Amino acid sequence: MQQQRWVASISRKTKGETPPPRAIHWHGPIVMFLCFIGAIALAVGHHILSLTLDGRPVSAVPVEQQWVSRAANALAYLVKVLLVLATGTAQFDAMFGVLDNVFEFHHLGFWMRRPVLLVVVVVLWLIPLVAIITPGTISVVSASTSEPKTISVPQREYGKTSYGAAVTATTNDTVFYGGARSYLKGPTLTTLTETEILSVSVGGDAFPTNSNLTWSMGFFGPAISCSAAGVEVTTRLTDLILPYQQQKQVSLMYDAWVPRPATATSPNDTLLVDGMLVVDPDRNSNLRILDQISPDAARIFYSIAPDVMRQATMTAPIHVIECALYNASWHLDFDVRNTGEQVLTPTLQFENWMPGWSSIQPALTASTETNVILDYAGLMETFGAITSGHLDYPNDPTLPFEQTSLALETSPVLFNDAFPDPFNDAAMVQLQRTLQTLFQNMTLSARYAMLPRQDLRGDASTWTFVNVNATSTFSRNVYSYNSRDLVVAYTLAIGGSAICMLVAMLAISKMDAVYSNSFSTVVRVSRNQPRLDTVIRDDHDRSGAQPLPKRVADAYMWIGREDIVGRGIGRGRVATADTWDSEREESRSWWGKRRAMDLEKSGPTTGPSSVVRPLPGGIVANSKTSGSLGGWI
Repeated sequence: MQQQRWVASISRKTKGETPPPRAIHWHGPIVMFLCFIGAIALAVGHHILSLTLDGRPVSAVPVEQQWVSRAANALAYLVKVLLVLATGTAQFDAMFGVLDNVFEFHHLGFWMRRPVLLVVVVVLWLIPLVAIITPGTISVVSASTSEPKTISVPQREYGKTSYGAAVTATTNDTVFYGGARSYLKGPTLTTLTETEILSVSVGGDAFPTNSNLTWSMGFFGPAISCSAAGVEVTTRLTDLILPYQQQKQVSLMYDAWVPRPATATSPNDTLLVDGMLVVDPDRNSNLRILDQISPDAARIFYSIAPDVMRQATMTAPIHVIECALYNASWHLDFDVRNTGEQVLTPTLQFENWMPGWSSIQPALTASTETNVILDYAGLMETFGAITSGHLDYPNDPTLPFEQTSLALETSPVLFNDAFPDPFNDAAMVQLQRTLQTLFQNMTLSARYAMLPRQDLRGDASTWTFVNVNATSTFSRNVYSYNSRDLVVAYTLAIGGSAICMLVAMLAISKMDAVYSNSFSTVVRVSRNQPRLDTVIRDDHDRSGAQPLPKRVADAYMWIGREDIVGRGIGRGRVATADTWDSEREESRSWWGKRRAMDLEKSGPTTGPSSVVRPLPGGIVANSKTSGSLGGWI
């Protein structure tokens, strides 16, 4: 810290002295400001680079990610270097040691008495942190990206008898319903409602496995509307079920029923029979589970009852749900994900009811409209076959119950809703919604999904492909820029540097001079050295201020060699350029290498020819001359 005192001493004014006017040498301040402006420009460039990359996919940037990181590190390093240089230039004359040696902070007393200087030094040491913080503001993250796509969606349209077979009479053109297609018979509700959709293609290519696709479609298709059955139907089924329960000593907790034509024994009545022919007196095993006679909508009924103990406490123990077939307008949202999950969300609007085919007058003839009716009938029959069956629960709890419904067997949701606790009207409303939803799922699967044994059916020729605008969402690596961290770090560093420069400019204004951190400055402010005074002559030379006089810069100093290693004599000799050629003195360092020491630069040069030898007793003698200029100091 002795240098601090030397520099401070040059600014003191002896009482009564009037210092000569001095012109400020602007080389140092200009360098300081240029470094400061350059640091700001590079910081802005770093921000612009990161802002340009922000959100861009890594694969879309022509430069590899490693080079982006290197560029960010390089910019941060250059900003740090320029700010340190600007700040260091501003305070070289006041902080010789602490600029390079952090242990100089242990002089607590010195720094506590100079808080402004302490702030400047702390700023100088903290500036390099920007080279650590700012490169980390640009990183690579996985981000979800959406792009529009045109996809080709296969579907099984209605009107091509893909769901119901058409049988044409041989005597006329009348078309009869030949039953549901074979691939719709027999499968469980699970295989129809939990299968995968048909593969879609994107621009002629297969669906990309790393993408999620969403799209919307609309069509007209079948749907059922379920509600509580009327009093007449409920009474009729109650009159059928209660005797059956009494006879079998069971509770008929679930059964499905359809209207059937009048028989010879009951020519004027429309009968209701259950799908498993439990109470069908005619045992007509060929009866399809399809309403073929209702003049309006084809219907299917479900009787629901609690166990016998709970029935005894109810005034109306049998609850009947009626589901009617309608033509509906469908709006469908698809969400197909790369994890295999497929979500289809339908929105329906009922348009008109669809009757049983045999009740339509006049009789059906071959046409697309007829095929649509038969396709609807095929889906209704399929749903009836899946949900038909019964569940008998014996009055004796030690006996096993009998369950014959595929739907109850394969759909836990339907099973739970069909046997609610408590058994009330609200629970029955929920069961109505469940039945409607199951029919919707079956309809969508039949239209868009991979059906059982599709590879054996060969129905791909009947598919219709529709081009739909879709949105492809996928994850990819993109650059992410945290602008706040970069701006805050650079703002603090640049702000701290600006404070240091302000202090420097105030010091320059106060002292009317600029000082550099060099050995020449120390030598020039030294006093009581006659040999140095022969070179450092006027007040400007002795002030240590910039610029450095040329004759001082061209002066040479030689240090005498030690007589004992480790104990230096501490004296040297000074010469100027105009006496160099005449004297050609040679000096040696203690290891014997010839060296010449420039006051400004410490690089080796060609030394003089003669040798300086220490005499016994520690006296240094000049082997050639002891003239005033170039004498030993």
